[in-house]
Amino acid sequence: MERLHIINHKGKTIIYLDFSKATPIEFYKLIDEGKKVISSLQPGTVYTLVNVTDLMGGKEQQLALKDFAEHNKPYVKMGAVVGVTGWRKAVYSLILKLTGRKNLKLFDDVEDAKDWLATQ
Repeated sequence: MERLHIINHKGKTIIYLDFSKATPIEFYKLIDEGKKVISSLQPGTVYTLVNVTDLMGGKEQQLALKDFAEHNKPYVKMGAVVGVTGWRKAVYSLILKLTGRKNLKLFDDVEDAKDWLATQ
């Protein structure tokens, strides 16, 4: 199953990273692939949509996501995140604070996230 897609939505090119229900192997493979693709693009021009619905992981994966967000910071103009619920919202807020990211927004639905990104 391919977990990284470059999609065009209403004229906006978006990198979609699907971490939903990822196994640890899929998770780390997607982190590596995402870093390569995103860093190959012009800084400050990338729109990302990250789906973490039902992603099961512990502290190690949370740290990997923090590192991923830090790595992507110079490249991402705007980003949307889908699937953050319950106590994970606190973890997400902490990751944003630690990475200094202010250009990411939470959504409950992939289509809403794509629509929002298309307007940015």
